[in-house]
Amino acid sequence: YEIRTLDTDSYNCRQIKGSEKKSLHSFGIALDINDEQNGLYDQCITYSDQCRLRKGGAWSAEQEGSLTADNEIVLRMKALGFRWGGEIAGRQKDFMHFSPTGY
Repeated sequence: YEIRTLDTDSYNCRQIKGSEKKSLHSFGIALDINDEQNGLYDQCITYSDQCRLRKGGAWSAEQEGSLTADNEIVLRMKALGFRWGGEIAGRQKDFMHFSPTGY
């Protein structure tokens, strides 16, 4: 899996979208990988379902270069104690996002 440094980052001092709380990115403890490919999606039930991009369009787990639950990067990050944004409960999935378990 190719990680592109120009659209991969961690520190970004900002609030959680739609919230007054600081994002984990504000503390440098969350990571977004290849955000151009692995954006925010809504109306998903699981990572393998068709999802609608927040800006319009469609995404599927088969889209080339997208992170999925069986991707080596996802599996390694989870083994290191990170949770993957593609498995966050609720409507919106954040396929680029990793944060420490427990936050």
